Amino acid sequence: MSAQLPSLSKEAFGEFSPSDPPIDAAKLLEQCMGNVALVTMLFDKFETQARDDLARLAQALAARDAGTTARISHSLKGAAGALTARALHAAAADVELAAREDRLDAASQVLHALSSQVDRCLAYLAVARTDLERTASNGPARRGAR
Repeated sequence: MSAQLPSLSKEAFGEFSPSDPPIDAAKLLEQCMGNVALVTMLFDKFETQARDDLARLAQALAARDAGTTARISHSLKGAAGALTARALHAAAADVELAAREDRLDAASQVLHALSSQVDRCLAYLAVARTDLERTASNGPARRGAR
């Protein structure tokens, strides 16, 4: 019997299309009240942390350590939420749920999807940064104009 993991993607986070940008940069900028520097800092932090989190997650799964797997995937889920990366958030939530239920085979099955979503987000950062630079050069995005 295969360890099947019910995806939280549809129920909790809506449908995703592979053609959708992995990060909703416009929504992120709005959540950051137009603060381009803050968005850039979030991108930088994600870029440095995401691959490390994936490596540590793979190690925890290989060691069959459900607690560490749940903690790392929870952290990655939080970073994804902060970045408005819905598909990554959903994949991390799926791994976290499986780990919390001690279904590490199911968590391992989702790890590839999680890794793919991290890759999509990291690849998209260059596009998002270019858009942010353009926004910054056009003046404040939203500074409480009346």
